[in-house]
Amino acid sequence: MTNIKGILFDLGGVLVRLNGWPINPSWLAQPMEDQCFWPQWLAMPCLDAYHRGQISSQDFAKQVIANWQLNCSPEDLLSWFTAWPDSLLPDALQLVQQVRPGVHKAIFSNINEAHWPLVQAFGLLPLFDQAFGSHLCQLAKPDPAFYLYACAQMKLPPSQVLLLDDTLINIETAIGLGMHAKQVQGTQEARAALLEHGLLDS
Repeated sequence: MTNIKGILFDLGGVLVRLNGWPINPSWLAQPMEDQCFWPQWLAMPCLDAYHRGQISSQDFAKQVIANWQLNCSPEDLLSWFTAWPDSLLPDALQLVQQVRPGVHKAIFSNINEAHWPLVQAFGLLPLFDQAFGSHLCQLAKPDPAFYLYACAQMKLPPSQVLLLDDTLINIETAIGLGMHAKQVQGTQEARAALLEHGLLDS
């Protein structure tokens, strides 16, 4: 029998579909490959500040444009960025609903004021016991303080919590804190991880 009493679900790439890049590639001065774009995108200080609720959407857009020297307006960037998470992945709602009764379920997402309304519109919030949006908690992955905050709010030790996330550094941080963690892409891999731990209702 598993000792896991709580599950932290990342959203983008796990339950929510992310449509391509968070910026329009045509705005770049030079073409860029995925393997070059993503490390630079994730390392931006303004992205971390936006996830922590420390800067506004307008300030975020202006800083992204300046960092990447993009050929667009702040309004263009925010319109594209806001539409980036465009739908739930197949089976997302059913998967959350099938988690075994008594297991604490929580959203654990690096998110922002532009994307949080989509979480509500997608109908996810009522399915969870708690929701830890980074911009609301003023903490962000992979800061260990965010993980420990979530565990404390769930009233569970890290050793009894499973994280499902699509980003390796987030998984490594969780494991370093004594949590269970599995890197997954999409609902099919998330389902397999939950089945492996005996966390789905038969």
